[in-house]
Amino acid sequence: ARVEPIGGFWTSGFRFLRFRTCLLPYASKFADGPSFAESVVVMKLAQLENTFPSFESDPSPAPMVAPSRTERTLEELRRENARLRRTVAELESYRALAYRDALTGLWNRRYFEERLSQEVSLSRRSPDKRFSLLMLDLNDLKRINDREGHAAGDVALQNAAEFLRTRLREHDVCCRTGGDEFAVILRDLGPLESAQLCARLRNEIALWNSKNAGSLSLSMGVASYPEDASSSQEICLRADEAMYADKRTQKNNRPHLDNALAELHE
Repeated sequence: ARVEPIGGFWTSGFRFLRFRTCLLPYASKFADGPSFAESVVVMKLAQLENTFPSFESDPSPAPMVAPSRTERTLEELRRENARLRRTVAELESYRALAYRDALTGLWNRRYFEERLSQEVSLSRRSPDKRFSLLMLDLNDLKRINDREGHAAGDVALQNAAEFLRTRLREHDVCCRTGGDEFAVILRDLGPLESAQLCARLRNEIALWNSKNAGSLSLSMGVASYPEDASSSQEICLRADEAMYADKRTQKNNRPHLDNALAELHE
């Protein structure tokens, strides 16, 4: 058999397959007495069979295309965006720890002071904006702690927080500012509306006490900006004064109740 120049055959898998197929009919002749040239061809054929994969049954995959610079940049931006989202989620959890009261779940004093300052600044810039500040005190907390234990006092605080949370508007800022003290920023409410709210809360407390074992007693005081004060410190002072005045009124109106409670726990 005539052997064509084979330089190009060794570099192409397709051509090699054609060449191998052409040699198969002459394999017996090579075995009877191959010439030197034929022996070289058979040796090359054997080498290539061990070198090249089987193109007939397992075609090679398409060559990998390197990503472009734009694709690499987009992938980096996606990874950075995912990292920033995780960071924001972590910061939100830290913010909740910094601004939430652990016992009641309400906002704490730090958050109250920041929001109150913001409300005053907003009202100063916009004359049509106003707000009121409601201060509350849980009555008889010391009595509950002394006679029933601090666990019972914690329950009383949680009940008061839940009462306020479910009776106020969603955009009102309800905070626990001290041991038995609460403060609520009543946005967009003036003196008349805030006074009506206090009256409604007192009626709601009476209704709550009639449906629940145990009693809930809150003293309340409210002041409005700018009618009653011109600064955050002043409005806190005016609301606090009104709250303690209400506490004295409640105490004077219930001496028989205090005596009955004292006899009950003796």
